[in-house]
Amino acid sequence: MSNVACEGSMGPANTCLKVKKVCYCYVKTQLSWAKANDYCNTYDMKLLSIKTQSVQNDVSDILMPLVLGYPISKQIGVWTSGAYNTGQKGFAWLEPFTFVNWFYGEPNTGISNPCVRIVPESMSDAKWATLPCDQWLPFICEKN
Repeated sequence: MSNVACEGSMGPANTCLKVKKVCYCYVKTQLSWAKANDYCNTYDMKLLSIKTQSVQNDVSDILMPLVLGYPISKQIGVWTSGAYNTGQKGFAWLEPFTFVNWFYGEPNTGISNPCVRIVPESMSDAKWATLPCDQWLPFICEKN
């Protein structure tokens, strides 16, 4: 698996890696889900979507070691593009989830305005959990 720096990355404060033609940028700055989404859009990127087991594996293998190196991310995880869609009555990236990797007891739809974060479980695995979208977390942007 090739992981090299992305062209035109987001600056020295963020770590960007290219994996299988996708550029992933881990942003340590903590923002609400909406502000994180806007931040990614500023760089012509989007918040991370995990639509397949292959992407989940890439995120776990390549990005989680970076996340684990930053204490707050290790404890609370990082935002993804997942959010509860009231119209579809379910969680979605841009369309309903077909692949899921929730922690036991998740998703928690009992919280107000839930968004999806990915939380390191170990150096090589990460699971999904929910948190209110107005909480401030680091995040991962991606661009194909």
